[in-house]
Amino acid sequence: MPGLNARTGWDFEETRRTFTEVARTREHTVRLDLRANRDRFSFNGGLAWLERRGSEYRYNLPYLASYSSEAFINALASASGCAILAECIRVGPLQNKFYIADRDRLRARAWTGYNEAPFSASLRLDLNRDRYPNSPYGLGESNQSVASLDAGFTPDETFSASAFVTFDRQSQASRTRQIGSVNAVSSNPLADWRVDQGNRTRTLGLNATRAALAGGRLTLSVEALWLSSRSPVTLAAGPAVNPAQNPPGALPDLLSVSTRLALEARYALSRATLLKARYQAWRQRNDDWSLEQVRAATLSNVIGTLETPLYGTTHGLGLSVVHTFR
Repeated sequence: MPGLNARTGWDFEETRRTFTEVARTREHTVRLDLRANRDRFSFNGGLAWLERRGSEYRYNLPYLASYSSEAFINALASASGCAILAECIRVGPLQNKFYIADRDRLRARAWTGYNEAPFSASLRLDLNRDRYPNSPYGLGESNQSVASLDAGFTPDETFSASAFVTFDRQSQASRTRQIGSVNAVSSNPLADWRVDQGNRTRTLGLNATRAALAGGRLTLSVEALWLSSRSPVTLAAGPAVNPAQNPPGALPDLLSVSTRLALEARYALSRATLLKARYQAWRQRNDDWSLEQVRAATLSNVIGTLETPLYGTTHGLGLSVVHTFR
């Protein structure tokens, strides 16, 4: 059809590694892309399904590969009372490394735009969903969604303004197991931990430029940026976990807020010399319980860093002269 383009494809990738838990991984990708244009509107989007599978996940392979002496390995097996050393090493939490573990990924994106002078606008959506079907421990799933909206206004060559807003949402779910003197049995599922981490970020930006002032010699511009981020962390521990090591309540969210303002003036002293002045203000506020509530002696056998979350305002002023030699 006029103005419509569709494309599909299949990709295959094989990776071989040494000194790692997975010797070979194979990944298949099936994708579909669409592109359309009609008058002042345009659209493009895509959908992809990725499947990665690897050879047997051998948790102790890097450890065994670090020894070149077969006699030493056999002696170690004998001292440990192991008939097969590979079955006796790393009997603790089997946490699969996410970058080599089996993974199913769904990826989708869509963008649509409008452009008719003096206005322009675009909307973009990105989705990414990862699942690790054969990872009982370690990272089990990961999700990300991003939505952004941009708008611009350019009535003539002397003035332009634009704005954007972005929403970014991420989440990860992991599982592990506590092994220690309180729980020496590594096969006890009641000592499992589950950690859910998230992040929600909002960003707003504005900028404007006015040129051809003061007889065409002066150009003024302003930029503003605001960013807010909140990261909740949720822990769920089994009943076999030592209560002293299990937080009694929910952990506070990690917070971060950043604001930036910049003003700039450019004045042409001549056709070859330009005078520039720029002022910038930046304000940052972070709330981090791991810094605010952990002092030098809070943790046993660990000396705290005595760091504090970043909080403050910075001002900057710059002056420069630019001369172009012809």
